[in-house]
Amino acid sequence: EIMDELVVKFILNCPEEEHENFDRLFFQIEEAFWFYLDFYREQNPSLPKFNLHQFADKVFLACPFLQPYQKTVDEHIQSFINYKTSVPVCGVILIDETLENILLVKGWNSKSWSFPRGKINKNEEEVACAVREGREEVGFDCSQYILKDQFLEGQFNEQLVKLFIAPNIPSSTKFLTQTRKEIAQISWFNIGEIIRKQARGNFWPVKPFLADLQQWV
Repeated sequence: EIMDELVVKFILNCPEEEHENFDRLFFQIEEAFWFYLDFYREQNPSLPKFNLHQFADKVFLACPFLQPYQKTVDEHIQSFINYKTSVPVCGVILIDETLENILLVKGWNSKSWSFPRGKINKNEEEVACAVREGREEVGFDCSQYILKDQFLEGQFNEQLVKLFIAPNIPSSTKFLTQTRKEIAQISWFNIGEIIRKQARGNFWPVKPFLADLQQWV
């Protein structure tokens, strides 16, 4: 019954273009997977704990138009993993009014700090993606601060990352993530201290951008 509800909510009622190929459809399956863990299983821990592969098996079994492809789930999951790494990532570098500190986030099960960022949605503008990620991950609308023509770019494992600069963010701002079990911590860090290795923490996702960022400020 739960799986039927999830199939209706995330698969059958998703935009028609998401049904065009399995890679796009798996984004919906992944959304359903996190919803299952965050809501259904959190309220009822006795429910089965699936990984994404096991969950996808259940979805294919419960969804009428996916049932004929039940035996090819492995193939589609691997294709989805490859596809995800090819989708460009956009984010935002939030800098305080002194231009000395940057706002970073630490993922729920992560040991490293990074800029608010995420994969761009289909037909989404890059700046819109950066603003959305900032709003979702730290609960702040940076649309009035973001510089649409000022950004830093990098490449990680063939994935393009584009970070737009948003300076003069009030350091007194209260940040609160709008996500569930995605962001564990939000904090300001001094750029110079990270470069000089005086800041405590793992900053490998941030360090490739710091030299260019320091030049910018």
